[in-house]
Amino acid sequence: METNITFDRIGNGKLTYSDDFITTFPKLFSLLKTAHVLDFTINSNKRYRQYIWRLINNKTCGWLCQLEHVFPQHLNLIPEHILLTKTMGGIINYWGGDDFNETLLYANNFLFGIQNSTNSFEWADNYLEACELESLLPLSLADLLTFSQESNGNNTFYHKETKEVFLYAHDGYSPLDITLKADQPKYTIYTYDNIITFNDYVETLAEQWLDNIDSRKPNEQRK
Repeated sequence: METNITFDRIGNGKLTYSDDFITTFPKLFSLLKTAHVLDFTINSNKRYRQYIWRLINNKTCGWLCQLEHVFPQHLNLIPEHILLTKTMGGIINYWGGDDFNETLLYANNFLFGIQNSTNSFEWADNYLEACELESLLPLSLADLLTFSQESNGNNTFYHKETKEVFLYAHDGYSPLDITLKADQPKYTIYTYDNIITFNDYVETLAEQWLDNIDSRKPNEQRK
């Protein structure tokens, strides 16, 4: 069956950022305000936004985000997550070359998007079994929410009360330095060495992209 896709409502995005957003995510605001923004809709009901940054040699880098308008109450999203996606959307793709692969966006199927965020975990059975075998106390999965999934199955999630961020890494790999969480089985739950909360995660991603973009801007645009 052929799927019909119609692009409509294509135009330059006109964005406004609330004081709350600017205060909560200052580095992300610094990044987004320098982007060229293109909004478009597919089949009249799926809204997307591209953030595009110009680099040297007429190249670009950017994010493709899906805009959100439904925030299910059963997920118990933290306010910062809602604020982020209401303003920016959830990242579903990016481009820019290998230099942008060593960031938190590396190999992600999605990042931040509400419709993909989940409080169910494909790895739960393996994790609980590993905890039982090693007589370790598992984390309460009901308190967690996944907001990022890599193509290899690794998940990043936060605790809904403390807003702490953790990584489930069955291969023990991350482009950033990570440490196995105390009293957890190997190749399960890790913490980022320099990221504690959801806000830290967002701001770290923004800083990574700010640094990469600034080093590859045309000379007239550099700081």
